[in-house]
Amino acid sequence: TQREADVLNGLDPLSFTVSYYEQQSDAQAGTSAIAVPTAYSNTANPQTIYVRVAGNTSSNVCASVVDFVIEVREPPLASQPVPFTKCDDLGEPNDGITVFNLTEKNGEIAGPPVPGLNVSYYLTPEDAEDGVNPIDPATAFTNTSNPQVLYVGVEDINSGCDALTTLTLRVLPNPQPVVPDAIVVCDQDPQDGEALFDLTIRALQIQNGASWQLGYYETYADAVAQENPITTPGAYTNQS
Repeated sequence: TQREADVLNGLDPLSFTVSYYEQQSDAQAGTSAIAVPTAYSNTANPQTIYVRVAGNTSSNVCASVVDFVIEVREPPLASQPVPFTKCDDLGEPNDGITVFNLTEKNGEIAGPPVPGLNVSYYLTPEDAEDGVNPIDPATAFTNTSNPQVLYVGVEDINSGCDALTTLTLRVLPNPQPVVPDAIVVCDQDPQDGEALFDLTIRALQIQNGASWQLGYYETYADAVAQENPITTPGAYTNQS
């Protein structure tokens, strides 16, 4: 019945009766109409439906038959991705909040990029179903709870079909190491302010019962970026 207005093409719906048929001969005879046209399951794909438009007034009892095609198209792929897990921000308290580039999950959800295939992320299932209010930009979304479930819509512009799935965001806490005691060694001849240190002797104190992997760096910036680690922390000569 979604095509009824197109079939009538401006005719007064109160003056005509519209009925639907699987066979052209039935439409012409006005017999064996589809009983529930508002909830019809197709029997072929594609399938032609025949429509009988008959006047229902005493001055017009004539009828005409037209047809249209119904077709079922394959929806796009919308796989359930594994949770998107990130560590909390370095150098800040563990608050469970960080920034996600949601588009990193596009390939896992919808497969390789295809022209006309769009992946969008939403805060509510209603928005995902309606295709409104997508998260923008999806490349820099800050979660508001931990964990947080987002709703994902995959739209195929070419077919007009879409599919839905969900994406769970999780923020893991960073380790909270103990600030260790200073390491002190006595200078040897010549007394130049340099000595050989075993930086690893404070590992247990730093871990405080945990089993984190430790890396040692000469600058805070290198530690944050995990660049230029000290390669021999068990035999390190200080630079100043």
